[in-house]
Amino acid sequence: MLMRSLRTKTKSIMLVIVVVFVLSLVTMYISRGTSRSRSDAQGDYVVAKVDGQKVMRSQIDTAIRNAAENMNFEELDPKHIAEMRKSVLNNIAIYKELQKEVKAKKIVVDEQEVEEAIKNIEKSFPTKEAFMAYMNDNNIKMEDLKKELRERLAQQKLIQESTANVEVSDEEAKDFYEKTKDYFFKQPEGYDVSYARFKDENDAKKFKELVAEGTGWNEALAEVKGSLISSTEEGKTAFVSSSDFASENLKAFADLKLGEIGGPQKIGEEDYLVLMKKKYNPAKVLSYDEVSGDVKNIITNEKRQQAEQEYLSSLLEKADIQIVDEGYFNPPVEVSSDDNKPSNDNAEENASSDS
Repeated sequence: MLMRSLRTKTKSIMLVIVVVFVLSLVTMYISRGTSRSRSDAQGDYVVAKVDGQKVMRSQIDTAIRNAAENMNFEELDPKHIAEMRKSVLNNIAIYKELQKEVKAKKIVVDEQEVEEAIKNIEKSFPTKEAFMAYMNDNNIKMEDLKKELRERLAQQKLIQESTANVEVSDEEAKDFYEKTKDYFFKQPEGYDVSYARFKDENDAKKFKELVAEGTGWNEALAEVKGSLISSTEEGKTAFVSSSDFASENLKAFADLKLGEIGGPQKIGEEDYLVLMKKKYNPAKVLSYDEVSGDVKNIITNEKRQQAEQEYLSSLLEKADIQIVDEGYFNPPVEVSSDDNKPSNDNAEENASSDS
């Protein structure tokens, strides 16, 4: 969609599934549990054992606090805290079972895979120097990072094996489409458009003039390709809904006639848009042939998530978990206001004693 390409900043939509929770939350438990504050250590004690190894209260509390900070939870009620405590303990147990399975199945991660993972981490920093500075500031040695990544990648391979046999038949896909087409595959009213975005406003103006004078789209693009950010190719279009033309970035193009080119419109820092409406499209439900690939991807992802969760649940069933402090993992008992009132018998006794 054009609107997706017009955004200068995008947010990744992450499907938070069990696998992600296991790998990320347990990593926090391992990497940060040893650096807890003095207040965390006060009154610290064993709350459970996994495979005979002690799990300290401070380790679970630290994992919950870090998770709450990452998810921007300002406050958690006691019931949710109790649920998270159990989740952290379960994930510690699953993590240990994954370690056993990796060793038993002799899953190997080569050096190239580890290096690729490090490169992906580096990309989240402005520069390589910034990444190395972070490593130094947090006293993280490269050899330790590689060791942890090798272990996590091996576990990911193991988990992926649980989804290796996932398949989606044509019958399943068509049935899903028929049941959900009015919800997932209804295309609103809108237009097929051709567009080009440029860093330089003068290049955007030149491009518009060339196209308006009759120069071919690709030929005009070639004249100003130095500052081109993105564009449709000649003969190809992107869809923009009519409602999108009411947005700040596109409202200048709302009244364009078919075949008319508009712009340049500044839609960001060093980002100028030129756009032409090519075809009007009334609202419609996309046909199965148009979306069959998307349908199968949706079902495949759902099946993979289900298979992953079933596999991790099977590991949890095998895990050796011993609860040492039941009260720590149980939600507090809610006391109703009626429980604080004296019974009728007590009230009569109090009355008679007063007399």
